[in-house]
Amino acid sequence: PWSLDTIPLLISEEDWEKTAQGLRQRAVLLNMVLKDLYGKRELIKQGLLPLELIYSHSCFLRPCDQLYNDKKYALHFYAADTAKTADGRRWVL
Repeated sequence: PWSLDTIPLLISEEDWEKTAQGLRQRAVLLNMVLKDLYGKRELIKQGLLPLELIYSHSCFLRPCDQLYNDKKYALHFYAADTAKTADGRRWVL
């Protein structure tokens, strides 16, 4: 079983600002990757992502080809885990 705390974790404004920066950075990156995979596919053409990895994945939606070309966002939902290290730094996982 997965236990949850009944009291929410409070994060200082300074910690949250730094964490939010990482969350925003990751969301921008994921949005860019999605737009590329369903658009120009430069990441595949440049060999940065293997063709087989994308096209053989069951979640790749071929009917969505070129769907996001004229859209600002391809990423509609986003969730991330965060962690705090022993020295007090926060990481977006």
